[in-house]
Amino acid sequence: MQALEDEALADLIEKRKQGRPRTHVMAVCQASHDKFGALYKKLAK
Repeated sequence: MQALEDEALADLIEKRKQGRPRTHVMAVCQASHDKFGALYKKLAK
C-alpha cells in the first residue's frame, strides 16, 4: 500500500512540475475574461 501511495504522490508532483494548467481551470479563466475583459482592463489602469 505504501508503494502505491509513493507512486501516486511522485506522479502528482511530476505532473505539477510540468507547469501546464488544468483544462477546466483555463476554461473558467477564459469564460471570466470573455465576460469581464473590459472591466479587467479598466481596473488595470
